[in-house]
This record gives sequence, C-alpha cells and structure tokens, in this order.
Amino acid sequence: MSEPTTQSVRTAISKQVETVMLRVYLSANQTNLTSSSWNKINLNVADYDTGNNFDIINHIFTAPVTGLYKIHGFVYLFNLISGRENIIGIYKNGVLVSASGLQSSSTIAMSISCLDELFLQVGDTIELYANPDVSGAANTVDVASASTSTRLIIRLITKEGIRQ
Repeated sequence: MSEPTTQSVRTAISKQVETVMLRVYLSANQTNLTSSSWNKINLNVADYDTGNNFDIINHIFTAPVTGLYKIHGFVYLFNLISGRENIIGIYKNGVLVSASGLQSSSTIAMSISCLDELFLQVGDTIELYANPDVSGAANTVDVASASTSTRLIIRLITKEGIRQ
C-alpha cells in the first residue's frame, strides 16, 4: 500500500485593484437654475479624489479604470415652488442614465439623492445635474453649497464589473 500524496496548489498573484474614490462638493450656492431644464451642478471642491479623476473646472469625473462604480449624488435645493416636481440626475457620457425626483411640499428647501451602480469603461464621464420645475414663475430655484448639502461620491467597486 502506498502512502497518500499531497499536492500543493499554486495561485496566481493577482494584480492589486486600483483605488478609485472621490467626494466633491459645491463651494458656493448655484443660483437661478433654469426651469424644466437639466442644469449641470458646478461641483468644484474635492474632499478627496484618489488619482485626481474629477475636473473641478468642468465639473466632470472621468473613469481611469474599467469596472463597476457606485455613484451617489446629493443636491440640496431651496427657493422652491410648492407642489412642483424637482429631479436630479446622473449623466454618463452626456446622457441621462439615472434620476430621482421629489415633489416639493413647501417653498423652503429639500434634499434629493440619486444612487446607482454603473459599468464604466476607461474614459467614460459622469456628471451631476438638477432639473427643477418653476414653470410659470421666475427661475428661483437655487442649489445650496457646502460639503454637507450638495455633493457627488464615486467609488470603484470592482474592476470585474458587469459587462454590458
């Protein structure tokens, strides 16, 4: 009878997944958004941005790595018209891909968030927009500044992602 043999298992050394994460916000109020129109949110300060992938001049994120990303936008609107629908949206490569909306119950203020997971190729872009309804009135809706009010958070979840 022979002795049982043992085999060693070799695993391939995997590449380290690049860390891609950012949190950017609006440093000054953005006033008088155009009614019933998509207005880009002028995010211009980074709390953190590993790899400097967010352009604070043009307010746009460019994916440095192909993979699945979690994208979370928050917009704090004020000077609203009661009873109107206000929407925020995430744009990928200049096209709306995700949106969230709320009907204002007062004229004071409200916060809207939009969360999604998107597969991005290297070079794809992400922007945050708002679309207030002030039709029939002057463009009064404003976006509040500060890192606690209006912000965009993006993180690479996995380089593997979901192929589209």
